[in-house]
Amino acid sequence: VMMWQTELMVRQSPVLDAAEGFVRKVKPFVRFYERETAAYTLLRGIPYIEEECPHADGSKQLYYKDLVNKMEEEHPGIKLAFYVGFLNAKEKGAFSGLPEAGKGLELKPCPNCGQPTTNDGLCAFCRTVTA
Repeated sequence: VMMWQTELMVRQSPVLDAAEGFVRKVKPFVRFYERETAAYTLLRGIPYIEEECPHADGSKQLYYKDLVNKMEEEHPGIKLAFYVGFLNAKEKGAFSGLPEAGKGLELKPCPNCGQPTTNDGLCAFCRTVTA
């Protein structure tokens, strides 16, 4: 959203339809804050990784995340209000007619993990892990 990559914004949803041969993805915690999700995992005894990705050093994503978290500190609820507003705008057709990133690309299962990829070989995650 910060960079107005509308072709990526079109795909954002709590429920992602399945490509042929793959399962539909659902994000049940999409309206929870990171701290709430962490508290849930602790209470339920679910292990999770606390560290940031070692490849994220210098990422603009971390910078934007920090900015939005600072806004949330000063104006509690602003993150959720923004996200709900985004979903409402999308539902009302704000992004209809825009091209969708990756539309028309053939998805195949990664030979290592089975996750969808457009690559003929390993998916980006498996290539990173095995490198």
